[in-house]
Parts: sequence; structure tokens; C-alpha cells
Amino acid sequence: MNRWPQSETGCWCSSLKITVLFLKWRAAPYYCGVMNDPLYTQLKLGLLEQLPVPVWPAGSRLEPFEAEKHSKSAHALLTEAYKNGGGRVGDFDRWWTALRDDPEYEPALFFLAADARGEIIGVAHCWTSSFLKDLVVGEWRRRGLGRALFLHACNVFRDRGATKFALKVEDSNPSGAVQLYQRLGMSKADQD
Repeated sequence: MNRWPQSETGCWCSSLKITVLFLKWRAAPYYCGVMNDPLYTQLKLGLLEQLPVPVWPAGSRLEPFEAEKHSKSAHALLTEAYKNGGGRVGDFDRWWTALRDDPEYEPALFFLAADARGEIIGVAHCWTSSFLKDLVVGEWRRRGLGRALFLHACNVFRDRGATKFALKVEDSNPSGAVQLYQRLGMSKADQD
């Protein structure tokens, strides 16, 4: 199924100039045949109502993101979390350059959770458009850390005046992410 307009040559890739700017979902490599085309479930949450305050599991805390100090450990956690599917990150240099240079990147929206030793145990990376790009929790899964990071991100955007919060999850994600997000009040974007 071709989802993109074709050029005169029959390949949408040859008319890539402006199209890449349109790809807010960061999916250009998939549609150019570099990777398989993943299927996604898009979810949304209204932020007009008061949201619960995050409850951080014992031994964990919110850690302000400092690029020089945290970018490599955040990348390592993302890489580890996605090794069995559900997402992907490239090598560190490519990932960090793309992230840092993205117009929607803002360090204050890169939320980290740390353990008592200061080790990074969770990441919630958001774009300025009130979009959750990545949420991963390492060995602290099923302790409420993902919920705390999610609620923290939602509350930050609500405080900034956002009325909605959105994300997408690869359908192949083995972590049960869709179920977590739905328990937190999100609904499929095509359901109104």
C-alpha cells in the first residue's frame, strides 16, 4: 500500500525535498526502503482535567537532564529497552546529533529517573509539540516508574498550557506499552 504521493519516476523518494519536513513521525528511513515499515498505534490524552501527581517508587527520583552527564546513559537505556523490538535508536553519535539538532528538542523535556546511586533507570523524552517520543524503564519495570514519568511529562505540558498529549507505539512493541497508556487514560487517536 503506497501512502505517499509518487513522482513522475514512480518513486516517492525522488520527490523527497519537502516530504521529509512533513514526516513528523521521524519515519523517512522506513519509507525509503532502508528499514521495514512498522505499524503504529497512535494514542492521545486530553490535558484539560487535573492529572494525578506522580508517585515515585521508593529509591527513585526525578533527575534533571544534563546533556554532557546523561546523554550516553540515556542512549544506553533506550538501546537496551528496544533490543527486543518496539522502537529503535541508532548509534550514539547519529542519535545524539539528530536529537540535539531537532527543532522540537528542548533539554527541559527530556525527563530522567535515577536510582539512589544516581544511575539512570528511566527516560521520558518529549518533543515541544506535546508529543512523547520515547518512554523506557530498565530493570525498574512494573514498579510504577513508567507511570510516574508519564504523569510528570503530562503535568509539565499541562502547566505549559497544552490541551493534549500524544504518542505512538509500534504495534510490535513487546512491553505492553499500549495497555499501560490506556490504563493511564489515553485513547486511540482515531476514537473521539
